[in-house]
Amino acid sequence: MQTALNYQSPDITSAGFGVTIATGFRRRVPVRQFSVDPRTLLLTPGMILREMGYGGTEAPAAVQDMVVSMLHEVKALATPSFAFVRLGGVLTQNRVRLEDGTTFTPGKIIARLLGKSQSFVLFTATAGTAFHDYQRRVTAEGDILRSFAVDTIGTCLVEAVCDRMELQLELEIAPLRHTNRFSPGFCGWKLAEQRTLFNLLGGHPCGISLSDMCLMTPEKSVSGIVGLGTDVGSKLCGCQFCDRTTCSKRKRQQA
Repeated sequence: MQTALNYQSPDITSAGFGVTIATGFRRRVPVRQFSVDPRTLLLTPGMILREMGYGGTEAPAAVQDMVVSMLHEVKALATPSFAFVRLGGVLTQNRVRLEDGTTFTPGKIIARLLGKSQSFVLFTATAGTAFHDYQRRVTAEGDILRSFAVDTIGTCLVEAVCDRMELQLELEIAPLRHTNRFSPGFCGWKLAEQRTLFNLLGGHPCGISLSDMCLMTPEKSVSGIVGLGTDVGSKLCGCQFCDRTTCSKRKRQQA
């Protein structure tokens, strides 16, 4: 176990440099992994209820009580974590070519949003195995509302872990800036490239595994790329850049 670094956020714990990557320049690049205390994440009942569709109306008291109780349970048992590795690279012709020779083809939309990046961070984040097992138990009960609620909690949880990952990244890269995070399977980036991303993170970062179809287990996990640079854009992300017309969030924004 590595001693916590002095620039690390106090509510996360470094799991050490368990994996290194040999680049084309024979430079050993560490994969950083961190555990997160779920009680410190910005994750409230109100946020869960909004994502469940109660943004414009007050949820029934029974639903509010259910969400409060489930969120309390999740914060007591979840073991979220994230991992990332920083690599030099260039962006040319809608492709990211990393210093070890690996190439990603994220598509023109993501390539545009990664513009002016001078290096890149590959990452994974997960709600963890304990939450995965909890969600399976709740789903097995057959209660549709509770199943919907736990699924929403898991989505919000892993997004909060990603937000925490960005905060840790900001502590380490200053004065550089970073782009938003982008994931395989979105905006034209083929999901199959997720396997290449995982290989660069040691194969099973944060205990996440990939199926033959490149789907992640635990299900509430995220992987992706972030661009770094002195003049990169941030917060340039939204429905206007995405071609997924069936996305539920797009529907809510258009409603």
